[in-house]
Amino acid sequence: MNKIKSLFKASPIAMAIVSLVIAGVASAAIVSYISNAPTAAVTVSAPVVMGIYEGVEDPNKTVVTSVNLTPTFGGSSMSFTTTAKNQANNRIGGYYVTVIDAGSGDKVTGQEFTSMMFDKNKNSSQNGEIINKLCVVKGDGTLMKLADYSATGYSNQKLVLLLDIDGDSTQESTNTNDEVVKESNGICSSLTLYGEPGTTWTETRSFFHLDADETETWTFTPKWNAGATGIFTISAQYVNDLAKYAAYQYGL
Repeated sequence: MNKIKSLFKASPIAMAIVSLVIAGVASAAIVSYISNAPTAAVTVSAPVVMGIYEGVEDPNKTVVTSVNLTPTFGGSSMSFTTTAKNQANNRIGGYYVTVIDAGSGDKVTGQEFTSMMFDKNKNSSQNGEIINKLCVVKGDGTLMKLADYSATGYSNQKLVLLLDIDGDSTQESTNTNDEVVKESNGICSSLTLYGEPGTTWTETRSFFHLDADETETWTFTPKWNAGATGIFTISAQYVNDLAKYAAYQYGL
């Protein structure tokens, strides 16, 4: 220590050098990275874009996201067409649901329609009358037949509907765990996991798929009950979780 003090007294220059060395050691650190960090920002949007127009399928019609349909009367039929395009570069699957909203605090009884004709891309074997294949999606995601619905159920104002086209299927499938399950136990029965034989099941029978860049067109022609009056909003969406979607729509 005495030698260091003597050195500082003898040489002001030496003192400055030692001070710099001490300062340099004090500010040194070990970092956990050895490179810069390039960053990419990405915006992720819903993969399926849907549209609607009045009338039956027509490639010349202008597709919009909202339309005021021509006023009609109880006992009359009307048609509207929805489109769904997959914007993703992979196959997309989801549940195609329709929501009937009476609005203004009115009730949806489930008896507003006496018939519902369906036309999918003009050439599907699934086309025809579907009124008995419409299921009400309850607030927990389970299904019940529209014919059995009561307006005292999950929502007085709205109904979330699912078309159970394959609900009467008798097909069976065996998965990789050698479990054998029927595709369906009846219209509006539980949506049990089902899939191609020898695969791990991740989907149910009512999962509809769109290939990359594919557009699907569905035309609905409901016939209103002669006693039905009111202002109704009809919307359609692809959803991937029936329970969460129904709870959201019903405000649960």
